[in-house]
Amino acid sequence: MQPVVELKDVDVAFGSIHVLEDITLTVEEKDFLGLLGPNGAGKTTLLKVVAGLLRPYHGTVKLFGEDIAKSTLRSKIMIGYVPQRITLQSQNFPTTVYEIVATGRISRENTFKRLTEEDHQKIEDALRFVGLYELKSRMAGELSGGQLQRIFIARALAGEPSLLIMDEPTSGIDIGSQVAFHSLLDRLNKEQGLTIMMTSHDIGAMSHMCTKVACVNKKLFFHGLTEDLFRGDILSKVYGYHVHPIFHEEHLM
Repeated sequence: MQPVVELKDVDVAFGSIHVLEDITLTVEEKDFLGLLGPNGAGKTTLLKVVAGLLRPYHGTVKLFGEDIAKSTLRSKIMIGYVPQRITLQSQNFPTTVYEIVATGRISRENTFKRLTEEDHQKIEDALRFVGLYELKSRMAGELSGGQLQRIFIARALAGEPSLLIMDEPTSGIDIGSQVAFHSLLDRLNKEQGLTIMMTSHDIGAMSHMCTKVACVNKKLFFHGLTEDLFRGDILSKVYGYHVHPIFHEEHLM
């Protein structure tokens, strides 16, 4: 089976500052990979490299077996990317929930393409899956932080991705919304077989949701099954101080 993501000897620097060094990492189909590490560890940079938003100065990046430097439109539309801290600055933001999700279909071809009946069906399917179909005509700026995150997940899903990349998607939303959001991701991974890469500072939640974990702090310290993460002192090495994880129960719906 062809890996979804293959990074080999990847180095990224901004000027003289090295952000990632010698990263070699493989993500298999249907993996739910959690990226852990302290602030400034390079997690967001790594996701941007995989999404094609940043190019490393050394090393190779392959998506679905294709070198990202030579990737076609077909490869690009197989990725759904949800960036960190999505906000709409005004409650009067003049765009509906449906219109935002629809842009996930428009980007598959070009800006001037008229939406087809199939496009509209995919948009509605995505809205139903994230539980926002009844709010499709609402102005997006009127919704809560948790609902806003689901809008952009739906937008990504409307494009029918094979890989969903999310950077701290639960940052700034309340606990109840986080539990519902984690349940949604669990369904996407287990029911739809979607490959997911996600960063978070919540070690307990990541251990509960993710099938695999990668620990990054400029370099890759660990990549493997989630249950193996807590053997030895891996987390302490990554964070640079003793880490004592606190686990909590989450009831997935």
